[in-house]
Amino acid sequence: MEKDCELRLGPPERSPKLDVIVVGAGLSGLVSAYRLLEKEPSLRIRVLEASNSVGGSLQQNTQGEIGAKWFEKSQTHIYQLLQHLGVPMQQRSLVGSTLRRCWELDQSVSSNLAKYELQRYINELELKTAFFKPGRFSYLDCPNTLLEFDSARLLNALTQGLQRADILLSRQAKAIYHYKDYIEVHDSVQNIHTTDALILAIPLNALQQINISPTVPLEWRKMLNNARPGVRKMMTSFIASYRDGHWRNGGYSGSFLKYDPLIVGCEYRPTVYTGLMLHNDGMESLVRSMTLNALAQHFGEEMKVPHTYSQYTFELSSLQHLPLTTPWNRIIWSSSAAASTCYRGFLGGAVQSGLRASLNALLVVRPQVVTWTDVADIHCQNCPNIRDIGALKLWLSALNLYNVGYYALYASSVFLALQFAYKKFG
Repeated sequence: MEKDCELRLGPPERSPKLDVIVVGAGLSGLVSAYRLLEKEPSLRIRVLEASNSVGGSLQQNTQGEIGAKWFEKSQTHIYQLLQHLGVPMQQRSLVGSTLRRCWELDQSVSSNLAKYELQRYINELELKTAFFKPGRFSYLDCPNTLLEFDSARLLNALTQGLQRADILLSRQAKAIYHYKDYIEVHDSVQNIHTTDALILAIPLNALQQINISPTVPLEWRKMLNNARPGVRKMMTSFIASYRDGHWRNGGYSGSFLKYDPLIVGCEYRPTVYTGLMLHNDGMESLVRSMTLNALAQHFGEEMKVPHTYSQYTFELSSLQHLPLTTPWNRIIWSSSAAASTCYRGFLGGAVQSGLRASLNALLVVRPQVVTWTDVADIHCQNCPNIRDIGALKLWLSALNLYNVGYYALYASSVFLALQFAYKKFG
């Protein structure tokens, strides 16, 4: 191990030592804490959450889910968790196929080639991004296998099971001091927490806001450098209710896609519309006007004046690294983006990474309660295995056939026109 990463014994603890601290109260962090107490109720657990609510990107209001989170049954870990907690699921109702969708991708002459290239790009992500599995359906069609659920009910069930744990909101972890015998966490209100094991249920790019001593190992530093973007990319989910389904009145299903800026939308309920917008940091205040104006261009001016409107913004998680599945002494990674090995970045990945983190924490604080069933629970189920990919296949996956085809057609047209002109006019 590198000299600057070596751990030393810590000074006498300045606060009562906990068994486990979980940083991040998103789905992954809550699942970690829930499973720990389910396996060993005597554990002393504390959850530190930087925001003023639990759930991470799972947000809900009276209209429904903000940025509705749907999934397929093949995402076994989230499916089994909902069954275990008694949270009902129902198949997503689809808008009639006779109605038109509104995609910029459909409006160009070369739309079929562009859509083919988009599907190839998704396949390229599967090949090159470790453990990224977007699902077993085409993103160019509306799948009829999606399940929806009440996220507030899920979060309530998890927090009910965490009544013996301390959940501290508006407490951002600012510094972590990692010793051989324990870990010390300093939060944003100057409190100090000590623990035997620490679960970081946050994406890798969020680690840049935390001072860790001693320095993380070299491989982690390389990942951090790769995850450090020039401009922070944000995703804002929105939900808007109307007095009527104006998109249906215009003959549209509500399926909407605009790519500059990237805006994706769909019908959530007959009079409720939901979607998301990708943008740079600092543009949150512009999202409402930009999305509603874009929708109004196609669905009518009524889209500019929703009856109710809500939005929620979060930073895009970095996926440009291998999943962090091996703990660094007492520090354990969780979160769908950072540590999942199947359906990474999705709900299924969040639950799977949370289960693995709880298992690794138990191996530190209560190894005697770990069983083979716990190990089996974190395995990828209904998720294709990663295959060895040849260099030729990787190169072909990255070849932009849309540009190649477009410019080849353009060059051929120019050549034929010149040839025709030469023959006619000599």
